[in-house]
Amino acid sequence: MAEKLADWAPWKFIETVLSKHPAPVGPDYVNLETGEVVVGQKLWEHGIRLQGNQRAVMSDPSRFVQAAGGWRAGKSFMGGLKVYIDFVWRYTQRGVKDDLWGILADSYSMAQEEMRHLSRLLSEAGIPHDMRMPENAAWKLTFPFCGAEVVTLTASDVTKIASRPYRGIVIAEAAQTVRDAFENAIGRVSQTRGWVFLEGTFENTRGPWYSLQAEAWSKPGAMGVFYSLPSWENLVVYPGGRQDPEILARERTMTPERFAEKYAGMPTKRSDLVMAYADERWHVQHRYPNLGFSYDPDVPVVLWSDPGTSHAYATFAVQMWDNVAWLIDCVYRWGRTAEDIIEECASRPWAANVGSAIMDFAARQRNANGPAVIEQWTNLWPKHTGNRIYVHTQQVPLGPGYDIHKRALLNGWPEEEANRTFNSDQKRRILVDPKGPRIMISPDAAAPLFGGLVDNQEWAGEYNLHRNKKNREGTITSDEPIDQDNDAIKAINYGAYWTFGAAGAKQEYANVVSVPWELVNA
Repeated sequence: MAEKLADWAPWKFIETVLSKHPAPVGPDYVNLETGEVVVGQKLWEHGIRLQGNQRAVMSDPSRFVQAAGGWRAGKSFMGGLKVYIDFVWRYTQRGVKDDLWGILADSYSMAQEEMRHLSRLLSEAGIPHDMRMPENAAWKLTFPFCGAEVVTLTASDVTKIASRPYRGIVIAEAAQTVRDAFENAIGRVSQTRGWVFLEGTFENTRGPWYSLQAEAWSKPGAMGVFYSLPSWENLVVYPGGRQDPEILARERTMTPERFAEKYAGMPTKRSDLVMAYADERWHVQHRYPNLGFSYDPDVPVVLWSDPGTSHAYATFAVQMWDNVAWLIDCVYRWGRTAEDIIEECASRPWAANVGSAIMDFAARQRNANGPAVIEQWTNLWPKHTGNRIYVHTQQVPLGPGYDIHKRALLNGWPEEEANRTFNSDQKRRILVDPKGPRIMISPDAAAPLFGGLVDNQEWAGEYNLHRNKKNREGTITSDEPIDQDNDAIKAINYGAYWTFGAAGAKQEYANVVSVPWELVNA
């Protein structure tokens, strides 16, 4: 669960403060029937009204909140409002008179809009304040009746953030800052147990961290929470909400993915992802959803594994139903030995059903750490479980291994959705084969692939991290992926190739399988 603030204004107080402000005025527009210009009118009688996730963001007491909005969603206003509400609450209700807040951005100019919103809110409330606005330098907002301050900060050099502890920090256009700026901000609110609020779109990102954090913070157990702020929740700009004519017009002229990112405030997949077919909507669910679990004690379990020492050690527990491989659980650890992984797997409820394992061919090799991995499994597994295990290793070509993995993922999509996403020109009549090999993933095994809490730390997930090689212009330059962040993916490659064969056609007669190591040494 995300960390909570010990002191944050309750919604009733926020609502009371907002109700005392003047109502906003809608934009001018052209009447499509008459062609006349209609001057914007006051949208309602009085007060500031927050819609949907705007309200959720402002009332959430979490210490770390990320809000990614669509174009003109009011992200800067939310940043200024966050500081304004906190100041009024702390000063009037808690008697705190010396809090310090910061507006951090990649440059001083990018932090100014939040300060302008804050100053306007204070003026509307009749709260005296002074704001110094030097050109190309830090702005500072102070109060003549107390020692509280709000300052702008630049992230061009994160070490310049002052040592004085902050009550809260807004990171404006956070995607255009480096992750070090965010981590430094956390350090600056540590003493006060204060808050950090990240806002911005998903465009012009300085690396993938902002989108990946949104994915991670959307899941339980993350250090913070993520909200999307759709453009249409800003009724000042789009009075018609989701059905506003401007929103509907943009939706007609943009691809669904671009509209989702630019107006719905939702992250879209990077163009260089290797496993673009992976999607939590279609691939993550329990085998028995009504019961809330996936493991069937009457079905054998096979392990798909990619051993690792200098990188992650990934082992999936898999059960087969017809032509569907269900990944019911996963042990994904860094810095562990084969013996550690064997012991942890042996402690899982499904261990008694394990009869075989499929591993990287390199698991046959002895190394400086001791016997070959397959030898350790065949010797140690019976000691922990009382059952023998047959370990299969097979040389899996890079391309075919990825191909069968991707094919099995694609077959998990609904045909209509797959065509909309991957076949916009409609050149292929049938994209998916529901009867073909499929991979389904239990929520218990999803975090190493889609992101979440893994080995007691936040992890973005290999499906979100594993990429193809690109040049400076953003063009993919090779069919061979970058060999990193792919340990769980490789484990599935080996298992899917062994189980389904190349292109999903398993041909036992072709002698493409290896003899279990256990039988060789029996």
